[in-house]
Amino acid sequence: MAKLIKNVDGKKAYLGLLSPQEIEEANKMQEYLETFIPALEEKLNTKYKKRVVAYAYEFGTELRKLVEQFDIKGIQEKMFWDQIRDFASNDEGRPQDRGNRKLYDYYFKLSYYDLIDINNVNWSEWSYLFDVKEVMKEERIINWLAAKAKNIKISRNPFRLFMTGIRLFIKDKDTSVFEDQQLFEKYDMVYDITSAYIDLYKQSFTDQDKKPTEARLKQKKKYQEKYFKEVFLLKRKSKDYDLLFICEQAFKKIYLID
Repeated sequence: MAKLIKNVDGKKAYLGLLSPQEIEEANKMQEYLETFIPALEEKLNTKYKKRVVAYAYEFGTELRKLVEQFDIKGIQEKMFWDQIRDFASNDEGRPQDRGNRKLYDYYFKLSYYDLIDINNVNWSEWSYLFDVKEVMKEERIINWLAAKAKNIKISRNPFRLFMTGIRLFIKDKDTSVFEDQQLFEKYDMVYDITSAYIDLYKQSFTDQDKKPTEARLKQKKKYQEKYFKEVFLLKRKSKDYDLLFICEQAFKKIYLID
């Protein structure tokens, strides 16, 4: 396993009690990172100008190589990301870590997928997904989204609405009991509920040059959540009904449509 360095009150400190040889090993790795990471940042910042999926993918691919090169194991990964951030990165424009957010971990995870697929979801949406801890407790959603993006480009507003639905759907659920196919079918269902909302809103308001009530305009997310909750409730009560029919009934109820 790698000999890592951590930040203690702004100073470098070795993790654990190390022998002189292990200290030398830790220092050599740090010296390498201090050269490699700034060069990588400069190359990618010049190539892409701003954060995009391809930037994250290429950065993550290099991180995978470093993890293998320095024998980073298990829980060491997060400490390794911290070491890079604290003592190697020169990128002042890098989004900041906060709470459980580990930017390099996001890059690392995305590098395991095909760029042509994950590129159909913008970086801001991937970042948003990784930031929602209630959703990321079940990391198989990354597999589902990467597979979904093979066939369709998912834009910002539908994605954020879908995330609202997913967050509500998995709340208090133990998703570990589901096989992959079972779980992905449930994600597909929430995606279909999301698509139904978008179509129903367009038909009921946009196409008719109408608007919802003032309360529903001002508290848009609140009523979107109500819609999802109502759909989930009706679906539990009426398992034999078509999903689109259930969505229509829920939408009409929440948006006061006769």
